Amino acid sequence: MLELKNTEPEAESIIDAAKEKAAKIISESEIMKGIQRKAEELKAEFVSEYKSSNKSLFLTNYEEIKKIIGSDSLYAIMNKNRKWGVIDFSGKIITDFKYDDITGISAGDYELIMVYKDGKHGFVTLDGKEIIPPEYECPSAFFGGKAEVTKNGERFFINIKNERI
Repeated sequence: MLELKNTEPEAESIIDAAKEKAAKIISESEIMKGIQRKAEELKAEFVSEYKSSNKSLFLTNYEEIKKIIGSDSLYAIMNKNRKWGVIDFSGKIITDFKYDDITGISAGDYELIMVYKDGKHGFVTLDGKEIIPPEYECPSAFFGGKAEVTKNGERFFINIKNERI
């Protein structure tokens, strides 16, 4: 490791700040490596459990598998066309493979899967019904029966039926 010495008090504070920043970068890098390792472990665990359960889904047709945050039994799976869909642990396909990403279960009044397509967000029920099509930028979770959304630069609230309120 490089040992830095100084002769002025200002230089000492600059060196300390640089060391602190370097430590933070190393720490953030280690965190990302940990997240990647955990994702790979979850994928391997799913594939192993799924194969041992003798389900009929042929997992080699998929590029990536990730556990949906906030759910114990739902998985987002990317197909060879790089589109995401949702399956449950039994192998039942919950949504079509048409989304660019699936982020997780939204917090709030309803348990909804947040989906992303063509740069927009929407919501799908846990049984796969698309109740809010991906047409909003930056939607919030539903609280008090409403979610704040942005569409074409305008912010407003919608209800669970996708009606503007």
